[in-house]
Amino acid sequence: VFLKKELFDVELAQKRYKEELFLTKYMKYSILMNFAPFELFNVDRTIAIVQKGVFVLKKSEIKMAQDFIKEGIKFSGVNAQLLAGIKLALNDHTKKANLVFQKIREKHTNNSVLEYNLGLTYAQLNDFVKAQDHFRRAFLLDRNNILAGILSLYASDLVGEKDERTAVEIDRELNERNPKNKEFYQALLGLKTNNFFILSQHLKAQNHSSSAALGNLELLDKVLHVLIGDIIGQNDVAKKEIRSLVLKYPQDMILQMLALYINNKTLPMQKYSLKAQAVMYNENLKFNALYYGPNIVRELYVKLAHVTGNLPKVRQRLKSKMLTEPDDLIGILQALGLVNILLKNFENAYVQYNQLIDDFGARDSATLLYAALASIAADHKENAILLLEVARMRDKLNYEIRYGLGLLYHEINKQQAAAIQYSLVKDSSYRSKYFDFRLKKDTVIKPRSPAQTASAPLQASIGS
Repeated sequence: VFLKKELFDVELAQKRYKEELFLTKYMKYSILMNFAPFELFNVDRTIAIVQKGVFVLKKSEIKMAQDFIKEGIKFSGVNAQLLAGIKLALNDHTKKANLVFQKIREKHTNNSVLEYNLGLTYAQLNDFVKAQDHFRRAFLLDRNNILAGILSLYASDLVGEKDERTAVEIDRELNERNPKNKEFYQALLGLKTNNFFILSQHLKAQNHSSSAALGNLELLDKVLHVLIGDIIGQNDVAKKEIRSLVLKYPQDMILQMLALYINNKTLPMQKYSLKAQAVMYNENLKFNALYYGPNIVRELYVKLAHVTGNLPKVRQRLKSKMLTEPDDLIGILQALGLVNILLKNFENAYVQYNQLIDDFGARDSATLLYAALASIAADHKENAILLLEVARMRDKLNYEIRYGLGLLYHEINKQQAAAIQYSLVKDSSYRSKYFDFRLKKDTVIKPRSPAQTASAPLQASIGS
């Protein structure tokens, strides 16, 4: 088992970058989940509860008044804690924000707003299994939170799971209750189902109205316009929208890299690379997003560095940042590990991913998968098997994990375990981005007779 050579092929990476990068569902969903707004508890409701307490107090119902006021204070206090987490997230400290929300949840369970915020941070950390769970809970706790339901479907799609119950409930909410922003929600769903008609209608509708009416969903809607314009070939719309976004948010790394792609995707790669240099080394950008923010920032930046030949410079930037960062090293190590894999510094990448897992407790399936890639390339295949075993328990429908694990078991002659992993790759069009293999020179393939096959059925419990 070895890593695909095309993983390191710059020319092929350039071709795929221009043709595929922003059109994959992973990239589309990740970008939208990065710009989805965080939420606070309903402030009006909090005020109303306190006012109710004051009202009953005037009627000398002291016990009831105390209960109302305590409830209002509780909501106000939780909002202050939520605000602290949201501030961290908006300043690109995604992991710290996630920990804040987790801590709040220890005392305040079954709250739609908190579940939604947790879902957003888990999605931005690429832990889509947990993101799906929290988004779904947020929607089930509050059917008005339709965005949470849609993001739950996005996360489900990324982990290869069909969540038909949530899809049916969202459809019922949209068609029976006719909520505010219905057309916007339908466009988000149209992105998932590749419904070009709905996507086109959404752009036409926005040409005649302002998305400012969406309130805190306005930024998400603008980004949606850019993606739709790119998907359906309305490049003028995409360019217009990304231009206005970059003017409004000039420091945002994702928007800058998206603008680079939208405005220059037809250029030859040499000219594209020159344009990319200006973006990658623009010191006015919020580089904290690269060091501490959502995973999608690191992936976009490292891929851009790969296709433009800037990986050594990026590695030096990351190493320099490590020297000045006392404790929050997770994002830096993730970026550095990926850079070292692409530069074929496999042993360094292996050490960095082990540090992430052993010292910082990183257990998301993406980190475990990349750690396994580094292990395979550095010829620590026993470690790769352990990593992929942990990863598959967290992300049971990830075909890369299943296939890689199957190949590794195959190599060490654990054929039953390998066959089970292969059998769980249900998508006939699946093609691995990472793993390849060659037959050993001394391998002799002997066909099994029907009798042999019948006498040795697979044990489905192994590794399932």
